Amino acid sequence: MGTSEVVEAFEDGLARLTGRVERPTATASAP
Repeated sequence: MGTSEVVEAFEDGLARLTGRVERPTATASAP
């Protein structure tokens, strides 16, 4: 897996935890 793929998976995980699927920048700033 490339670094970008790891970042995508990580941000996708955060999006699911926060209950929202948005852009990486939005999920990164989400609590």
